[in-house]
Amino acid sequence: MIKAKCHPFWKDKNGNIEYNKSLVSPAVTANGYLYPCCWLDTGKPVIDKKLHEIGMCDKNINDNTIKEIFESKAWVKFHKELFEGRSIIEQCYKKCGINEL
Repeated sequence: MIKAKCHPFWKDKNGNIEYNKSLVSPAVTANGYLYPCCWLDTGKPVIDKKLHEIGMCDKNINDNTIKEIFESKAWVKFHKELFEGRSIIEQCYKKCGINEL
């Protein structure tokens, strides 16, 4: 299970909505890309490759508004997959994953 700190709410194991009281701000990279959090801006090729694959680097703050980036297909898909627990970004699970026994 994942309770991503960049997502405003989650579903608990019973399907109830739980609001995130510790929402973190998105991060802007040196190249002008907007990432959901600073933990994704690692410079590690494997993480950078996955971010490019899912389209997180298709829009840049130098050419797009933050609203346009937030409403882009890549951001909507990223948060939908986080909400459904299907993110392909391992860093999300490392930093925000929760082990439930």
